[in-house]
Amino acid sequence: MAQQAPLKLEEVPERAASERLKAVYRDVEWTLQVPFVPWPFRALAVHEAAFLKIWRALKPVITDQLEGAADALRRWLVDALPRALSTPAVNHRAKLKELRLSKDQIERLQSELHVYHYLDPKLALLVAALREALEGRPVGVRSVAVWPTSRGVPAFMPRVGRVEPAQASGAVARLFDEVQRALELPTVPDEYRTLAQWPEYLGFAWEEIKAVRQREGFRQLVQELRTRLLEGLKEVRRRLELRELEEAERAEVLEKVKLFDRAVTELTVQVGHLALALLGPEEAKLDGLALLRRWALPKP
Repeated sequence: MAQQAPLKLEEVPERAASERLKAVYRDVEWTLQVPFVPWPFRALAVHEAAFLKIWRALKPVITDQLEGAADALRRWLVDALPRALSTPAVNHRAKLKELRLSKDQIERLQSELHVYHYLDPKLALLVAALREALEGRPVGVRSVAVWPTSRGVPAFMPRVGRVEPAQASGAVARLFDEVQRALELPTVPDEYRTLAQWPEYLGFAWEEIKAVRQREGFRQLVQELRTRLLEGLKEVRRRLELRELEEAERAEVLEKVKLFDRAVTELTVQVGHLALALLGPEEAKLDGLALLRRWALPKP
């Protein structure tokens, strides 16, 4: 049997998007309430016609109920991590001082990671829903009891920076290569591109994540999150309909969506671990509405 070719994962960055795609990207940011387009969507946008249909189908399922399911996953994860790893919650804040990061740098690192900790449970639900629908399993119910989520990126939400793989050099390039190989991904996820703005912390955090990934408790936690994602999809109050997609379009995006489903599920746990270490349990458990209210106002 011929070996399957490795999956290639190109992206359409915001600056290279067509005018039609730029409008959709703005809508993605507005609807997800984050100041960037997540990497799975930028990769799906390579198939522009299919992506536009997918987004039209996904957008209506992003309701208050889905946001509530994401909040529940985030709280569960913060509580479950110390038990699953059989260790007390680690504290990276002292390490940041050892690395001689300034107070402003530490605050920026914490706040940008917090954006991913806010986003990833919601993104994991959406990717899981998309995979289920593409594979022919029903997602969501028809219901009139639907409350669309609030829209818009809060004015004072941290603007998330990234070091793109093509720009990386030296130690960061080597770490990017190691992350890709270890996670078995054809690209570097946004979470690590953002941490690369602080190369010393990226190296420290990756060494810890590598060690944590070897623990049986971590692997079990990723599997349990997958189960809870499927349970969380019961909160989808609009049927996810992909009837617009042609069969050829389904085939060209399905393998990528399977990869996103696996990757985003584990990344949600990895980011949860780092958020707990950088922010502490009280901050890491904050629900989305509390964070959006905070980010709507300037820092005192």
